[in-house]
Amino acid sequence: MSSMVIEMARTKRNDVAVKVDADIVRKAKTIAAYRGIPLAEYLSEKLRKFVDHEFTMFGKELAKKKDQ
Repeated sequence: MSSMVIEMARTKRNDVAVKVDADIVRKAKTIAAYRGIPLAEYLSEKLRKFVDHEFTMFGKELAKKKDQ
């Protein structure tokens, strides 16, 4: 990924604080540091695909219930 794409992603983010299991954070910090990226960027990247998928499924379930 080019540095321009990474910079664009960083400027569009709206970070918020959340509580995450300490063991997960410790491991994620290690990986993020190795990759040379902020922890928030690493977690956002990893969570986005799962959350987007769940959100799509949620929307489909709501649409089905609305049609019933």
